[in-house]
Parts: sequence; C-alpha cells; structure tokens
Amino acid sequence: AFTSRVMSIREFYAGKNILLTGGTGFMGKVIVEKLARSCPEIGTIYLLVRSKGEHTPQERVDALLESELFALARKEQPDFVHKVVAIGADLEKENMGIEEKDLVLLQEKVNIVFHVAATVRFNEKLKIAVQSNVLAVRRMVEFVKKLKHGVAFLHTSTAYAHTTRAVCEEVVYPACFEPTKLLNLVDAIDEKMADSLTAQLVGDRPNTYTFTKSIAESLVASERPEIPTAIVRPSIIGSTWKEPYAGWIDNFNGPAGLSLAAGTGVMRVMPGNRDVLADIVPVDCVANFTITVPWFIAHRAPAADVRVFNLTSGGMNSCKWEAWAQICMESYRKFPLEKRVFRRPRVAFAHADSWEFWFRRQFWHILPAVVTDLLTSLVGKPPRMTKTYQKLDRAVEEYRFFTTHGWKWENRNGQAMLASMSEEDKAGFDFDFSKMHWPTYIENQCVGVKKFLMHEDMARVDVARKNQRNMKLMNFLSKALLMAVLVKVLLPYLRRRGLVGSAWLLLVPTLMMVKA
Repeated sequence: AFTSRVMSIREFYAGKNILLTGGTGFMGKVIVEKLARSCPEIGTIYLLVRSKGEHTPQERVDALLESELFALARKEQPDFVHKVVAIGADLEKENMGIEEKDLVLLQEKVNIVFHVAATVRFNEKLKIAVQSNVLAVRRMVEFVKKLKHGVAFLHTSTAYAHTTRAVCEEVVYPACFEPTKLLNLVDAIDEKMADSLTAQLVGDRPNTYTFTKSIAESLVASERPEIPTAIVRPSIIGSTWKEPYAGWIDNFNGPAGLSLAAGTGVMRVMPGNRDVLADIVPVDCVANFTITVPWFIAHRAPAADVRVFNLTSGGMNSCKWEAWAQICMESYRKFPLEKRVFRRPRVAFAHADSWEFWFRRQFWHILPAVVTDLLTSLVGKPPRMTKTYQKLDRAVEEYRFFTTHGWKWENRNGQAMLASMSEEDKAGFDFDFSKMHWPTYIENQCVGVKKFLMHEDMARVDVARKNQRNMKLMNFLSKALLMAVLVKVLLPYLRRRGLVGSAWLLLVPTLMMVKA
C-alpha cells in the first residue's frame, strides 16, 4: 500500500520567509538561533527591531549574531548571517512604524509570522502595558491580514493569562474587558488617570502583564487573519536545557535572578508555598515548540480556528519550589560564585503572612543588612546592603503570587503535536521535557548564571570553593563569638538585675542568627 510521507520540519521551512518580533529578547533570539542552525534551507528571517541609542536596527542584529549564543550556528551554518535581516519598526505605530518600501517587501515575501515581542515587566504601568501587549498585537494582526503568501501566524501569550481559573483549558476565554474599548479608554486618558484605574481594571489578576496578555488573546481570536493561527502559552521560561549549550541564560528575570540572589547568600528566606510547583520550561524547549507549531497547524487547523497550546511542565514533569531552592543551594555549594558573595548560600520558603517569614526576614535579611552597612560606613565606604534588600523585596514581591498559587493546564494539543512528529523531528526539535532530570537542569542553570551572567571563569572554581570554605570558617567563628558574648557578658548582667527570664528574648533571635 502507498503511504505518503509527512514533510519534516526542516523541509517545511525550506524556502519560507519568516517575520519575527522580539528577536533581540531572551526567547526570540533562541528561536532565531535554532532556525538558523537547524533549518539551513530557510529563506529570509526578518526581525522587526527598534533603533536603540546610536545603534541602528541592523547594527543591533549584527551584534546579536556575533554573540556567544550563535557560536555553534556560526560554526555549523556559517552563511546564515546573510539570511537574517533587520527591519526598523515601532510596533505600536500605524503599520508598525515600518517604512513603505519595507512594508511592501514584507507583505510580498513573508510566509510565517512569530509575534513574540511584549513588555514582560509584571507591574508595568497600564498605558505602557496596553500599548505593548494589546495595541502592538492589533497592529500585527492587521499586517498579517495583508500578507500575499501567508502560511501561519503564531502569537506568544503566557500560561498565566488566566490566573482566575484553577484549570486552564486550551481555548480562548472571553475577555474580561473588550479589547477595542480598552484601547480607546487608555488612549483617551492620561497616565495619572490610568494609574488610578489600574487596580479596578486588573481585578483579581496579579498584575498588568497577565491582564493585558489575556486581552491580547481575545483580540487575536476576534480579529484573526484568514490563515492558520495559533496562540502559545509558555509558563515561566528558564535557562536552556540542551541547546545550543546547557544552562545558557542572558537575563536576571525569573528563576535565574532568584537563584543568583540565593547563591550569593543575599536571599535567605522567600515567601511561598513549599508544595506549589515551580512550573519552569527551558527556553530551548519553548523555541523548539514554537517553531514546530506552524508546521503542525499549516495543514491541520482550519483558517477559522485559533489553536491554543499550553506549554507547561507541571503536568508532565513536576518540581516543587522548595525542591528547586534546595537543588540550587547544593549546586552553588558545588560550583560557588566568586563575585558579590555576601554569605554562604542557604534559602528557606515560608508563607508570606506567617510569623516564620516575618521573623526570618528580620534576622536573616534586615539585621545583617543594617549591621553590614554600619560597618561599611565606619571604614569610609558607601553602604549598599539595605538598598540591595529593598530591591530584593520588590523583586520577590512580584513573584510571590506565582510561588504561593498553583494551577493545572490542559496540554492535549501539544501532546497531539508531539505524537505527529517523526523520530527525526523529535530529536531535532526536542520539547519533550518529561525526560528532563530536574537536579541536572537546575545545576546547569546555576552554572549558567555563573558563566553567562556573572562572567566568571570556571577554571577558577577552586578559588571560589576556597573562598566558600573561608566564609564558612568565619561564619562559625563569628557565631561562636556571639554566643560567648551572650553567655559571658549579657547573662551575668541580667542575673545581677534579676532579669534572667529576659534572656529568652535574646536567646531566640540569637539562635535564629546562629542558624543563618
């Protein structure tokens, strides 16, 4: 019997021209690298990029292609740089701010569109969040409708777009606010008025990011173009699992920033629920998944439908936040940081509203910061630890909602897509992180923070380990001195005044500090 062969992902992209927004961002640049390295017959990859300072869009893209992330691509596909073209743009303007000649070129040439760009600041001001995450999406949808040879359109959302639902299905939910009305409202009021309305508009959602992402989904569905369209909802995006290097990371957002704060000994307690899952997905899996979706929907999804894909790890291969934190600590003790280390790494989770969190924060964060700044000032250096902890508090507060709440996500579409792939495509565009070993992944993440963010030489890891041993010794000696002062000086003083019972008031915080 005759059996038709399914076109491979590489064959699907052969000769096709791609338009991608957010190509200089964390997720976007990994998509570009993967397309350039694994789809060598691809046509042109157009990146919509703003000028930044004195740098033109093309200069920014050239710098990107020369970065460490693309070293393997430059080795395996040295000619790919000629296929990546920057197009000056401003997504919030009419026609996305693209010059007429470039607009005509793109409408004629582009086949597949990836809209990845967004403001990912959780508590961005409402006007900015709406312009970046809703208005820019409308501009993109308007552009896609004018493509002469469009094959597929993919919009990147977030798994947290619908945090008011305990179970999130792979459907587009009705918007809590009609997109056009929201755009008109925000356009008609000034920033001060928008700020005053933010809490009322956002409602039960944790921030403007998740609010505007939910509105954008509704906009894509209601104004969808007449080509196969998909919405991909990744959860928390972390460092790479395998490609092009294990542990690659280029920003301090999310898990990388939290692990760095813990690895330097700055963060010792974090508000959260120990039993809540850390729903982290590696960025290379997100890139492979995103690249695979157009291949999957191009001949399977009716143009009238918007296919939704939840991309989360919790239902396939789960890891709790407490386990994540403990593996981070073990990893940083094995590969300690050398720069900006405040104390030996140790972190605990405690409910944000509990006395345990309050007590630990006072004695593990605030008191050490005040004492350190006092000593620093006495030797004529500018104090910085109190400000450091203020920044940490703001960052941790932004993530508290996600470390104290849990959700379930349906992932039938992703599983169906995986089942339809050949073994060759499964290996070449691997997003099956059910096979991922969390301790290895988290250790690689911590090493990645050390290498790619802190730019530390792994050849000096023995020096860092020696520093950590010295810090451990100094920590022990300082605690011994503290206990000696308590026993030899303060207790006799209190005994003479008949206040021995008050010693407990000193003993409890002292034990807390000794434990730290």
